[in-house]
Amino acid sequence: MNTAVITAKTDIYTKRDAQKLAQDLGLPLSSVVNALLKQFVRTKSLNLSLDEGLQLSDWAEKNLKQSKNDLDNGDYYEFDNIDDAVSFLDHSNLEKLDL
Repeated sequence: MNTAVITAKTDIYTKRDAQKLAQDLGLPLSSVVNALLKQFVRTKSLNLSLDEGLQLSDWAEKNLKQSKNDLDNGDYYEFDNIDDAVSFLDHSNLEKLDL
């Protein structure tokens, strides 16, 4: 099998916990990462779940609600292609946007 090396940075605690869990399941961590990458390619999606103890920050929650309101009210821009989107950004008055 042809293989390639992928280098990814993560915090030491995540790596340690992932290695421990993989070991508990009798798997090398590289097999877990390969399975996740193959699923990502096959499904063209990424399914993540949050622990129930995790919460969005106030800023993220506020902006998520605003984005949903904008979407529900049709208050957004839609583009047929990337060139139109980039042109819009190049020619718009970005100071008017509340970023």
